[in-house]
Amino acid sequence: MRRIALASPRSILLDSSMRQQDFGERDILLLDPVVTLTLPRGAGEAVIHPAAHAGGNPFDVIERLLGRMPESGAAPAPPLLAGYISYEAGVFAERMPPPRAEGPDLSDIHMVCPAVIVVADYAAGATTVHSLNRDPREIFRLLDAAPSPSPPPHPGAPERSFSDVQCSLPFEPYLAAVERVIEYIRAGDIFQANLTRQFFVDGAPPPQVVYERLAGSSPAPYSAWIGLDGGKAVLSSSMELFLRVRGREVTTRPIKGTMRRGRSPAEDDALRRQLAGSVKDRAELTMIIDLERNDLGRVCRPGSVAVPDIYRLETFPHVHHLVSTVRGELREDAGIGALLKAVLPGGSITGAPKVRAMEIINELEPARRSVYTGVIGWMDASGNAELNVAIRTIMCEDGRAWFPAGGGIVADSLPEREHEETLHKARGMAAALGIEWPEGENDA
Repeated sequence: MRRIALASPRSILLDSSMRQQDFGERDILLLDPVVTLTLPRGAGEAVIHPAAHAGGNPFDVIERLLGRMPESGAAPAPPLLAGYISYEAGVFAERMPPPRAEGPDLSDIHMVCPAVIVVADYAAGATTVHSLNRDPREIFRLLDAAPSPSPPPHPGAPERSFSDVQCSLPFEPYLAAVERVIEYIRAGDIFQANLTRQFFVDGAPPPQVVYERLAGSSPAPYSAWIGLDGGKAVLSSSMELFLRVRGREVTTRPIKGTMRRGRSPAEDDALRRQLAGSVKDRAELTMIIDLERNDLGRVCRPGSVAVPDIYRLETFPHVHHLVSTVRGELREDAGIGALLKAVLPGGSITGAPKVRAMEIINELEPARRSVYTGVIGWMDASGNAELNVAIRTIMCEDGRAWFPAGGGIVADSLPEREHEETLHKARGMAAALGIEWPEGENDA
């Protein structure tokens, strides 16, 4: 399916390149968009093609558009919308400062209704083809004719030096920004803020090559490929579930707390235990759990929001993370539009309190985030949805690749350690881009 997606124009692949029990258990290939909903960068209203401008809050427009579609039985099945919602589109959900001008030149929302959906469900051991405009047998022939899975191309020797990489917050300015966040925390403005650095490089390899490498070297349950017009693309290897809606049950799984992988099994185990016992990282995650519970409480049945799993330690190719699960039951009067307005932008990538944290983010981050820390996934007419948090995400345009990384800053954060964490988080993306990446904490 990956080969077909990368060879098809305007395709989307929601790619569980790393499978976990109950999460990331299927791949979804979406082809042949028949309707496209976009919110141009910085625009005040969405555009539906083929149609016209769609007035009103874009999240209400999404709900209205889905409401005009017939409900399907099993999910995900057509008709549905799939694509991304950027961080800056959160202005239609929360009070946010005007976004920065610098940064990726991508639409703030890009959602399509595809004519063809192929679902490879690994838990069920079945592949299903849904098609509005093609004979399903044609799609199966396409799948059968696709090359057999082979080991993804290894980046091999770095093609680019770290000196070729530019950054919105180089080493010294980044340390100063972390110190400023800590000052705001000590002054009582906030408890935590997520601070991001935008790395970018020109002359990047073709997005298709980069995604093959990324999915191979940094597999994740909520990876994604989104092919856009003009040679642009969004590539994600996210391990964070932002929203999963099944019937009236809604789930979010915030991630906080990061530790690099060890160079040996013994060191790796020691680092796992260090993260599991970290009071700082548990406190950081607890703040975000409380924020997510509050956000879900806006649209969930009173008393239904719970935390069935807390401080779970999960391991990925380049890092260990602490993960929690927050779950609630949506009120009968709360649709997907109300849910998006209640929870966007996500708490794990903003901070607490959310609005003040976003004001500080806007003050200190020189570039807009765009798709990074937005959401990627799908929503259907029956109210089901599955969206990631667009972390570990590369945005490609005109030969330039943006690959941001960030982390939560709290009162006892050490600026140099936070800087080192951003390098660890960006390592897999840099490898996919063929960039030699520093090992030490003061190399950027």
